[in-house]
Amino acid sequence: MIQRVACDLILDPYYIHDHRNSNPAMFACSFLVAILVLYCDILDRRAKFVLLVLQFIIDRLVTHESENICPERHLYLPVDCRTLLLQHDLSPRLHSYVCCPDCFALHRDTTSSPCPDHCSFRAFSDGPPCGAALKCTRMLRGVPFTRAVRKFVHQDFKEWLARLLSRPDIEKRLKTQIMALT
Repeated sequence: MIQRVACDLILDPYYIHDHRNSNPAMFACSFLVAILVLYCDILDRRAKFVLLVLQFIIDRLVTHESENICPERHLYLPVDCRTLLLQHDLSPRLHSYVCCPDCFALHRDTTSSPCPDHCSFRAFSDGPPCGAALKCTRMLRGVPFTRAVRKFVHQDFKEWLARLLSRPDIEKRLKTQIMALT
């Protein structure tokens, strides 16, 4: 029973967004912008422009066909493409670490608690800290940018598996592959 509850907690975020009840035109517009951002590599400012143009088109269509539109349906596109990608849950949740170039110790790197400038790992409890520089600063067009010397990024296996298993018809496809192998 405990494993079932844990599994439901992992899978719940992937079943939150049910696009079957949303307006098909809005879903098509947001899907178009997501494709442009992810596959055509358009910039954020251009994606914002496309979202504004699509919103303008939808607003004009609604004013001409207002009697056919259900008022409870969502008829607003997000202004930012990052919000759009979050709504469709297309990006995996990644965990980022800064890796020490000398001892390969991992330091958690989040916006709330950034990693230290120098490695604090101790091989032994009473030993000296590694002290290797974890960040370097570069000048680009006269502006200093600080970045990690080495980064390590990974996705939690349970979240990856939850994303895989929440895809439509995945059970049928897995059974087909297993039957083909036997």
